[in-house]
Amino acid sequence: MIADPTMRDSASIRNLKQQAPISPSFLDLPLELRREIYHYCLPPKPFAVCVGLFVPRYSLRSSPSTGLLSVSKQINDEALDILYGQALCKFDLHLQKGPHFGEYFSEENKQRVRRIRLLLDVDVGGDDDLDELRLVAGLDGSVLARLTKLEIVAALPGLSKRYPSAELVRAAREKWLKGFEELIEYIARATSPTLVIEVDDNDQEQTTAIVSRYLGKRCRKVRTDSGDLYFRR
Repeated sequence: MIADPTMRDSASIRNLKQQAPISPSFLDLPLELRREIYHYCLPPKPFAVCVGLFVPRYSLRSSPSTGLLSVSKQINDEALDILYGQALCKFDLHLQKGPHFGEYFSEENKQRVRRIRLLLDVDVGGDDDLDELRLVAGLDGSVLARLTKLEIVAALPGLSKRYPSAELVRAAREKWLKGFEELIEYIARATSPTLVIEVDDNDQEQTTAIVSRYLGKRCRKVRTDSGDLYFRR
């Protein structure tokens, strides 16, 4: 009896399929390897510069390369840990606003943040807001506790159009330093005791005294590009 060639071909195809090695899916790879791949696929160390009300809420996700986040929920969650965890998030505490993380990140992504630069060029003019300079406002202690990097750029108020006289500068600095001390005291308590906090204050005497008092050896003086702009270095 002559075998049906169609049946022979079907059997051969089944045998080939059984013998062919099964290629692993991306999620079969070890998490450590997947995280390395995310590092290459996502923008390296993106910045979220939050100034006033004019920054998109999810500025870290504006690049086309973040399309990776829509592949699956598991990949989305793993990739977001890299995207937000590796970003140096710059928050400008301008006009008594405080950082207010919630305005820029969801609660879940806020907890992913690991690297922050605080920019303290706060306007403090006006007698009506003497009790409103709350630099701590919006700085979540649970976020600070997870940080692996914290930079503080602190620029005291100086002679300017806003403060055109020595008397106005003195009043503004007194208020600014009170808020700054409250902030540094809070940061000292909320961050890990092993975290070295980098401070760029142009070696101003008053700010140096405060960070030394509360941070001690945890404080390291640095120079940043933001400080170069503030201090016209």
